[in-house]
Amino acid sequence: MHICITWEDVDFDRKILHIRHQIVTKPKDGKNRVCVDVDHMKSRSKAGKRDYPLSDYAIDVLRQLQEINGDKKYVLNSAGENPIETNKINEHLKEYCKAIGIEPRSSHKIRFAACTEMYRNGVDEKNHSDTNGSFFSYYKGI
Repeated sequence: MHICITWEDVDFDRKILHIRHQIVTKPKDGKNRVCVDVDHMKSRSKAGKRDYPLSDYAIDVLRQLQEINGDKKYVLNSAGENPIETNKINEHLKEYCKAIGIEPRSSHKIRFAACTEMYRNGVDEKNHSDTNGSFFSYYKGI
């Protein structure tokens, strides 16, 4: 799986990240597959397309990434022009955790921790479910 966020998905003025498409692999010939950026989500339903509000800090980080990436299409790129794969993000997270002496965390664990903190800080499930349908499933057992 790839992190398929393009610069067109980032609305700096309104501080919103639009999730509208994904990368899928399709057969190229009898043996190989190719990555294709498609304008639908895996469920092909409107529920897969969503918007996330961005904090001022997130906007600052995205602006820094934009400076670093120059004219590349994706916010998080691999060494080439393709978006980075989620397993690479998890490899980097594992390295960073080891470097600072904490238990390794995956992107899934970080998402769980973020949802837990939002719940503890009074974010209503209904408000967050509009942007992340799995929020309730994360904190319902707390």
